[in-house]
Amino acid sequence: MANTGASLKEENSPKTKIFVVANFLIYWFLLNGEWLFDLSLSWDGAFEKVVTSGSIALLTGMVTTVINGQIDNDLKDILVFKRLKNPLPGSRAFSKYARQDPRIDMHVLHKKCKNLPLQVGKAQNQVWYKIYRKHQTDRSVVDAHRNFLLTRELTGLSAIFLVSFGIASFFLFEDKGLAFSYFMILLMIFFLISNAAKNYGIRLVQNVLAVEAAE
Repeated sequence: MANTGASLKEENSPKTKIFVVANFLIYWFLLNGEWLFDLSLSWDGAFEKVVTSGSIALLTGMVTTVINGQIDNDLKDILVFKRLKNPLPGSRAFSKYARQDPRIDMHVLHKKCKNLPLQVGKAQNQVWYKIYRKHQTDRSVVDAHRNFLLTRELTGLSAIFLVSFGIASFFLFEDKGLAFSYFMILLMIFFLISNAAKNYGIRLVQNVLAVEAAE
């Protein structure tokens, strides 16, 4: 059975859910950090705060999930590769990334693919994708593809958390210094995950071409 993008996304689904739940719990804890250890607070007061803050956090989390469903893969690719035009690494497969990988013999690729496109754009990505279809079940290709799909999805989610939880914290957190620190941490997480997705995307392109050149 071929390891299609859909099946790999299903494999990654539990990890993305854990990421969402973890962000939700951290946000809720920070939202309630000032009174969680307040021993003078009555049980009724504590219960009221739990319900109120929990409802706010849950609503924000639900909105985040809905918004994530509206973000298509094209926008996620833009978030990952930080390019508006031709963001996919396949658009630079032969002109850039193949030349950076010592495993890939460009002479072999030129022989196998006549009129190999070297201009950045859809033509390169289309030729690369045809090669990918031949080797999509190769172990190195599957691993890179799985990691790319996972980190691309987490990039979209982290961007939404940055906007929703991050901005909301300035209005809901009593400690504005904590809100700023939380926002900066979310921003750092976004850049770390998006950079990981970028690297995995490039590795996917290179692994496909490395397998093709080695045949």
